[in-house]
Amino acid sequence: MYARMTGTLRLTLMTGVLAVPGVALADLPPALDRVTTEAALVVGVSNINDVLAGIEALEATGLEGFSDMTDTIKELEGVNLDGSLAMGMLLGDEGFEGEPDMFVILPVLDYGVFRDGLGGQGAGVVEVFIEGEAVYLADIGGGFCIIGSTVEIAERYADVRGSADELEAMIGPTGLKAVDQSDVFVLVNLQALRPFLEEEFSEKMDGMEMMGPEMAGMGLMIDMYRVLGERLFEDGRGAVLGVGFGQDGLTFSAAAQFAEGSRSAALLSGKSDSSSLLAHIPDVPFFMALAADTSTELFKAANEFGMEINRLQGEALGVEVPEYDMSLIEGYALVMGSPPGGLMGGILSASTVYMASSSPGELVDQYRQMFDQFETIEMPMMSMGATYTEDAASVAGHSVDTWSMDFQFDQNNPAVIQMQFVMSLIAGPGGFGGFIAELDRSMVMTMSLNPRLMESAIEAAEHGVGLGNNPMILAAAEHLPANRALEMYVGVEEMFVMFGAVAAMMQMPMQVDLPEPVPHIAMGLSIGRGGALGMVFVPREVLEVAGQLADQFPGQGGGMESDF
Repeated sequence: MYARMTGTLRLTLMTGVLAVPGVALADLPPALDRVTTEAALVVGVSNINDVLAGIEALEATGLEGFSDMTDTIKELEGVNLDGSLAMGMLLGDEGFEGEPDMFVILPVLDYGVFRDGLGGQGAGVVEVFIEGEAVYLADIGGGFCIIGSTVEIAERYADVRGSADELEAMIGPTGLKAVDQSDVFVLVNLQALRPFLEEEFSEKMDGMEMMGPEMAGMGLMIDMYRVLGERLFEDGRGAVLGVGFGQDGLTFSAAAQFAEGSRSAALLSGKSDSSSLLAHIPDVPFFMALAADTSTELFKAANEFGMEINRLQGEALGVEVPEYDMSLIEGYALVMGSPPGGLMGGILSASTVYMASSSPGELVDQYRQMFDQFETIEMPMMSMGATYTEDAASVAGHSVDTWSMDFQFDQNNPAVIQMQFVMSLIAGPGGFGGFIAELDRSMVMTMSLNPRLMESAIEAAEHGVGLGNNPMILAAAEHLPANRALEMYVGVEEMFVMFGAVAAMMQMPMQVDLPEPVPHIAMGLSIGRGGALGMVFVPREVLEVAGQLADQFPGQGGGMESDF
């Protein structure tokens, strides 16, 4: 398989990492209308020239190593570089273990010139060689030719027409949104892959059963995973993975569509609004900020499944796991702020959590009970004690509770010093603890006993004047899908400062010029109409920083120029 993919279809895989300016929604590129729907995977590109321009823009950031791929296609004669391209992969009975049949639908200005340039002659299916590998060409009309890995492939699919409508139905409206945001995309036929995915999944489940046959509850837990997997395999229809180049940066998209009327599709419906929750956490420099609308059916089902798995795992370990009413939380947002004292101040010490709830008193009481249940826990090599104190202080005119956790390590453990150092690095010199307060329709929590931090958390929670109003957050959110159920932002500058300190401690200093300001990496998950769409946006400025690091540490990532 390696030889065929490096020789026969290197052209196609090369274009699969490139980009093009957006595809019109619900309108796949013309080349995909010529792709057999029997293909398990389909790669699509709308315009090869725009793809090449996207690669040049990417290399301008300092991320080099793509020139071999772009030069290869530029040198081909007779190719229509303003046309669309598609590639299909068909799996045989052996599935992933066998060698797939592959074909490319390539746009041509002059098929004869293209054929002759590769050393082919005559009409019909013609054998040529690319990098020593035999492939088979045929003119299929409409400005396209087919390149097949076998004669049979080239002959069988030379007359395929009208596939686009069926492919669009397979990936659904959610998948079409991913295509719309992508310059290069892969369509995944989940039903074509189903027999092989089910077999691999079953083998993994069988392996889990063999690993823990004596553990109480393990069989029931594995049965739950089997039911979940079977439902996803049955309901799944199509998926899309895509990459889009823009002037502002790169967008990565992933979408999945489920059968209309299925239970999986029902979980991916309705309205969601995670973005509004961000206004209720403090606007501070941060490592990471996250918000989730947990009122959706998807999150409700995930919480129920998670709680049941926790119960079964506790049963398997002989530990009683307390039950929590997760429905009390209608949405939450958290910010992992950058500690004023730097890395040694504790990675979590400037973190706050906001939880929207119609019953905040019950939610606070539930947390109090949780800490009471964890009052003393003995574990291998360490013990943990938890303390919860009601009405321990007054902050911003509110009576607040405090919580703390204390860890005691086995001093005979040779790794005790390292474990203590890691704990200090996470919690800071004050250890694990913080405030909890019941507010009107919400609960707020801090990860340190810092009154000023709690005051800012209460202010943002009550008045909605927090991070969601930050211009940089708003700018990053523009690159994410609407109707978001989940979103996350990475504070690149703060992350770089933190990792830079770690690198300096390891005597690997990083010397790069950071732009001012450094925009955030943004991630979002949208649900609706029986599908889910996730996007990740990486700003151009961040790519340029990555390019500087690539120059500073050449060869550390394996190299873009490694042989395909």
